[in-house]
Amino acid sequence: DEETINDLKETITNLKLSLQSHAESKAETMQHFETLKKAHDALFEEHQALQEQMDDAVELLKFMKEDKVGNEEYIEELKAQVEELESRLEGSVVSATIEGLTKDKM
Repeated sequence: DEETINDLKETITNLKLSLQSHAESKAETMQHFETLKKAHDALFEEHQALQEQMDDAVELLKFMKEDKVGNEEYIEELKAQVEELESRLEGSVVSATIEGLTKDKM
């Protein structure tokens, strides 16, 4: 009957509209997905660059620590040399003073 035919035509029209709406929604979802993927890729690249910088910083800190230890050891060596020279100078000054006094009295 004609009412059933009209109902079927209306159902077909509604199904076509629903399919079109679904296709548009899927296209929008894919656009959002692509945008998110690009953002993710950019963030991942930045993360990798920061990781490399952090690794470089760690290596630099290790080098600086080793350098500091070497400098501290060198400073200790220099202090020991200064103390040795000071003790020699004190001995020389005392000897020179004694010699000077001895010569004055003779």
